[in-house]
Amino acid sequence: MLSCPNCQVRFRLEMRPPISAGDFDGHPLQAVVNQVLAAKSAAMRDPDYVKSLKHYLTTFAAGWEHRFIETITAADIEARLAELSQGQSDSSRQTWFTRTNTLFSFASRRGFISINPLSQLERIAVNGKAPVILTPAQAVALVKATPERFLGYLVVTLFCGVRPAGEALKLRWEHIHLESGEIEINFPKVRKQRRIIKLEPVALALLKTVASDAGLVSPSRGAVRGYKRKMRAVLGLLKWPADLLRHTAGSYLVASKCDTAAVARYLGNSEKVLLSRYVVPVAQAVAVKFWDLKSYLVAGGARAGVIEGPHKENVATGHGRIAIRGLDGREVFAVAVKPVTGSTGDRIP
Repeated sequence: MLSCPNCQVRFRLEMRPPISAGDFDGHPLQAVVNQVLAAKSAAMRDPDYVKSLKHYLTTFAAGWEHRFIETITAADIEARLAELSQGQSDSSRQTWFTRTNTLFSFASRRGFISINPLSQLERIAVNGKAPVILTPAQAVALVKATPERFLGYLVVTLFCGVRPAGEALKLRWEHIHLESGEIEINFPKVRKQRRIIKLEPVALALLKTVASDAGLVSPSRGAVRGYKRKMRAVLGLLKWPADLLRHTAGSYLVASKCDTAAVARYLGNSEKVLLSRYVVPVAQAVAVKFWDLKSYLVAGGARAGVIEGPHKENVATGHGRIAIRGLDGREVFAVAVKPVTGSTGDRIP
């Protein structure tokens, strides 16, 4: 018995008798699917996107592999998509429509069909839901509970807004320039568009505690999935919301910088997408707490801060110095402690 809904649908489609196109000379659907996937790979599209596209288009073509794409009508596509996306969310239905549209748009551009039949169908409207973000207290708890091997991944996603799958899993320590305080992103989600991310003080300080000369910043995709499952209990979440860390970064960056255009460039998105999908309104006073370096330096474990200076007993008065040390005990970052007025402190060379 097949338990996966998509597997059940595909099995039913494959069991159908093949549709004959008679003596019509055209382009078999599966052959066009193969051409689309080859073209996307040759265009250097993200491998994860190509993999996803292959899943959707192969499932769509099941049972129709030898049917000529020229014979497929808008009514055929509408019925097929209704069956494939039955019981799924509006967002999933929209994805089915978008992926299928990619196939027929390609066929239209190549001259296989005169018009894209999906242009005759209504697009799926999705009501945008406000993204879920972490509170400053949750962010501190997450940093405190995160094992060292996952800290690099957490920092670049939570404080820098790097895409969790398309970028963070591929990011290497060679792309992180701690001396200049920058991250170089050169494999974005959609097209080749290099960008430089300026590290916030808290991100720079935490990365210095686990930095390596080379290698991947993040463990494997499977390991990260397991890490998120364990962290749900720390955060009090039943499930891990989509792009939780990236949306958190975007919201607090907008609140602290008050420049949506700059934050959009920082995240590698348009300003329109940033405001419609990424940002939750955050009070500046709350944003100050989120970016407060001292909160994370005293979070515990290998990231614990060490209070130094003549007034160790009263850090809140603005007297003293906080240093952060690596596992070998060497000081890698320090800040002068100031009164709590919204500043996170100044770096001490």
